Order: sequence, then structure tokens, then C-alpha cells
Amino acid sequence: MTIVASWFNNESPKTPSIWTASDTKISFETGATLQGNKIFELSVVCKQLSGNGYGTILHRSSLTFAYAGSTMLAVNTFATLNTVLGNLGGGGVTNRLLPDGESILRSAATILRMHNMSIRNAGEITICGVCPKSGRLFIGKVTAKMKEDVMDYSIDLYFNDLKSFTCVLMGSHKEPIRELVVLEIKKNKTKRHAYWRAPFQVLANIVSEETYPDEIGGNLLLSVVYPQWGTKLYSVTREVGDGTQKYQNIDIFGELGNKVGECLIAIDSMIIDFDSVDAFYQNLLSKSSPNKE
Repeated sequence: MTIVASWFNNESPKTPSIWTASDTKISFETGATLQGNKIFELSVVCKQLSGNGYGTILHRSSLTFAYAGSTMLAVNTFATLNTVLGNLGGGGVTNRLLPDGESILRSAATILRMHNMSIRNAGEITICGVCPKSGRLFIGKVTAKMKEDVMDYSIDLYFNDLKSFTCVLMGSHKEPIRELVVLEIKKNKTKRHAYWRAPFQVLANIVSEETYPDEIGGNLLLSVVYPQWGTKLYSVTREVGDGTQKYQNIDIFGELGNKVGECLIAIDSMIIDFDSVDAFYQNLLSKSSPNKE
């Protein structure tokens, strides 16, 4: 199985974001890979379909798509949904027709159900981002699971509440992992960054300590949805000073090389060890502060 966490990060209340993190282990009949991908960028493009402005892009944004369960079911659902959402149309410059978060989730559920007719596996997907219609941050979850020999589907939709901590989990061991997240939140109530990034730290600990080695492993994947930029996928590095950046548990510079043609590979990186970040900035502050005699 796997573990995926999506949560609203309000460490910057004026510019809240949505973080999604997962491990990179994918198991299959003949073995497993530790370089799997469970988080993707989902495009939303709306175009004008009539008049002199035919084909004009009225809206372009991106959402985060993540999954747990059947990889074949999820990847086919993503591929179909990405094409559908990337080719929406209607209205014009003065009366744009845009999809809302719930409609996007219902389309995802319809596509998931369609692929489920031939790929009879259970699965969960989350779609997170800025609602194109309302501008509100949302996390949506679609679940397909067997219930009395019949595949049952459910949709859950969450909106950001600056006063509480909302974390949506998918995959295995949800309850014990939820308890660890709650403990991490309580432990870091006075630390703004560590508090709002608690699920990321919990998943990092589970992966590094091999708490569930048969199901969860590899490295971390991370996506952050920013209201002003949409979805941004990150590589991860362990601590300040560690030059190794891994995306999908692949060493970007060591295994991929740092270029595609003449272009540099420039995937931004997120540091896992927040204590090393705090220590780094504290050291900078101490060096920049005048000595007290």
C-alpha cells in the first residue's frame, strides 16, 4: 500500500497553501520499486469556443492529483481527467465559465468508475488546489472500495479553515499515522513552520525509520499548491548543507545529470529536517547581530 497526506498549511496566513506528501514505494506482483510517483500536476485550461476570440485561453491553472491503491487505476484516471480538464470551454472574456471544485471531483469519480469496470481494484485519489470558480483552497477525496461485493464510491470535500488543522490521509495505517500527526502538532505548537509542516515530518520519520517496510518506503514526494502559482512539485534534501536532491527517490544530479540539452534541470528542493533549517537561520542571525560586551 502507501501513505499520502494532504493538508492546509497556514504558516503564512495571508498566503496559505496546500501540501501533499507521500512515500515512493510501489509494490506489484513480482516485486516493488522505490522510485514510484504518486503525486502529479493536473492542468485546468478553459478556452473560448465561439466568436472572434475562438481558442482564446480564458483560464489556466494547475491542481495536485495524488493516489493510493491501484497504480493502474489511478494513472489511467489521471490521464483521462488531465485531458478533460485541459480542454474545457465556454463563455468569453467578460463571462468566463469555470469549473468548481465539487464538479471537478464528480468528473474524477465518473472517470474512476469508468476505468473501474475493467480494472477491478480499490483505490483513493485526492485533488487539491485553488477552486477555479470561487478562488477558495480545497482538498477533495474520491474513494472506490468494495462493499458487499459491489464497488462503492464516495466523495469528500474540505475547504481551508484558518482556525483548525485539516489533514486528509490516504493509504494504509491511517489511524496510527493520524495519531502521530496529532502528537507532532501538539509538540510544535510554538513553532510556526514545524507546526504547519507536521504531517511532512511524520511521513519523513516513517520512511527513514522503516516503520512499515513492507508497504511504505523509498523517499518522500512533495507537492505544494500556492494560490498565486498553482501546483509546484519539489525534490527533497535531508538537511542544510546536504547537496543531494532527490525527486521520486532519484538523485537528480547523480543519476539524471543536471541538463536536458543546454537547459539546466531546476527542480526546487524542500529540506526535510526542519531543526537543521532553524539552526541554520539561528546561526545566520547570531553572525549578523552585534556582539554584546
